[in-house]
Amino acid sequence: MRQWDILRLILMFYLISSLYTVKASEAPITIVQNQLSADALIVSFEVNADNVFTPQTLTFLQRGFTIRTDYTVELWRSRNLWFDKLEAQEQIRCELNYDILSRSYKCIISRTDKIEPQKGNELSKAMEWVTKMDSLEILTRQKLDLNGQYYYTIKADVATLTAQDIRDLQRWLESDSGERKDGELSISRATFSIVTVFLSAKNHRKFSMESQKFRGGELANAYRMFKNIEQTVRYAVSKAIRLYGKVI
Repeated sequence: MRQWDILRLILMFYLISSLYTVKASEAPITIVQNQLSADALIVSFEVNADNVFTPQTLTFLQRGFTIRTDYTVELWRSRNLWFDKLEAQEQIRCELNYDILSRSYKCIISRTDKIEPQKGNELSKAMEWVTKMDSLEILTRQKLDLNGQYYYTIKADVATLTAQDIRDLQRWLESDSGERKDGELSISRATFSIVTVFLSAKNHRKFSMESQKFRGGELANAYRMFKNIEQTVRYAVSKAIRLYGKVI
């Protein structure tokens, strides 16, 4: 069986499977941490894994396709008499692959200031790499206005058939072009182009959320309260150790 025949079977499989896909509506994104540290405003969020990893998405992943998820995290300052102001923005890209030979998952998480490679054998852990973003420093403490009112918007873009996947298929098709007639090859390429565009559209999902508004002063007060509790606990532990030492 020639490469193009195999390719047609692959495209037919994904074409049929995409017709039965139930696309998720607005996927819930939950902010699980929004706090002020000594240096920066920190936010963490989670995405419902069922909305990213649909049955078809998992099928694509197991067949060797890249699952790419892009997050755009924005911090906005609310202004009553003027347009809201974008204070900070962070871009995150997660590219998840499954290595059939080693039966392991590999994920590259790219942020503005760093790249985090991950590797493991468990699907549940691989899903967490993509759906749980922890301790994202979105704004320095010095830039946070304690009297200002803020909110987050988080946008997600999930692609199960990326441009790189299409390029790989095209290169594979080109290697088989010597065995085909010009007319037949032109029709094959046109069919390939139409099907890949269709598949890309069917396997490309976007969703977003907007958080409740909060004030910088509220986070600053919570931080001071936390530090006071921390100092109190340290003092109590230190005193208990001294008393215990005297008894001994």
